[in-house]
Amino acid sequence: MKKVFIFILLFASLKLFAQEKMTALDSLTDIEIQLQGQAFQMINNTDENIRLTNTFFMIKNLVKAFKISGSFNFPFDSVKAISVLKSPDEKFRVLSWHLQLANGLNRQYGVIQINSEKLTKKQKKNKDLKLIFPLIDRSDSIMNADDTITSNEFWFGAHYYSMVPFTVKKKVYYLLLGIDGWDKSANRKVIEVLSFDKDKPVFGAPVFKMKDEKTKTRVLFTYDNEATMTLRWFADKQYVVFHNLIPKDGESWEMKKNYVPDGSFDYLKLEYGTWKQYIKLQDFYIDTK
Repeated sequence: MKKVFIFILLFASLKLFAQEKMTALDSLTDIEIQLQGQAFQMINNTDENIRLTNTFFMIKNLVKAFKISGSFNFPFDSVKAISVLKSPDEKFRVLSWHLQLANGLNRQYGVIQINSEKLTKKQKKNKDLKLIFPLIDRSDSIMNADDTITSNEFWFGAHYYSMVPFTVKKKVYYLLLGIDGWDKSANRKVIEVLSFDKDKPVFGAPVFKMKDEKTKTRVLFTYDNEATMTLRWFADKQYVVFHNLIPKDGESWEMKKNYVPDGSFDYLKLEYGTWKQYIKLQDFYIDTK
């Protein structure tokens, strides 16, 4: 009789757990459906106020979703407007997207979600530990972006599409590749570095050695809006490959908005903790489509 009673309790506990899991999944699925509609309006509605309003509700819905148990592993993959990059160690993920304003400028949005299941015992004891970090786009206020280290509240905004972890002196960093549809005349692509200091995100690190011999905290590429520029991680070679840019009129070196690819490729390679630039990548096929 005692064994039967234990079995009944175990079965009831498993059933309750399954019901709670399904309730969480249903809630997340419902939020995802709402995000689909809001993202569509954010991209397609001709009224800027409506686009902004839907962006606001997207943020509220994501915050609501992140408070639901198990949300870290919910992919939101049907919301195509949002890029979701999960770190290979599954300690966090970065969600990012952009909104085009009526004046042609683009505003970037993002959030970092920490995986509560990967917290250390020390982190779990920290009552002030945050699991959500909103990314506030301050691109227009960052005057020297290539030698500045910033926080999530002072973020050089970008819509990220690739994440690559690397280690310098036993500390883990994450290389982020992203695009910023800057304005009507030019786009920007960025190679960003994300790390964590005292459980808080830090953007930028002096780990880039470019061909001009300057050490940079992040790398920016500004190019003509009608041009297509490649910036891509090649895992097999362990290279960050990118187009070499030149002024399209052959003279205006200061007018970065006039830059276009010249057809050749340079690359970054990690050497002794520094991403060093090499020029004119040879004998390496790149599909730029």
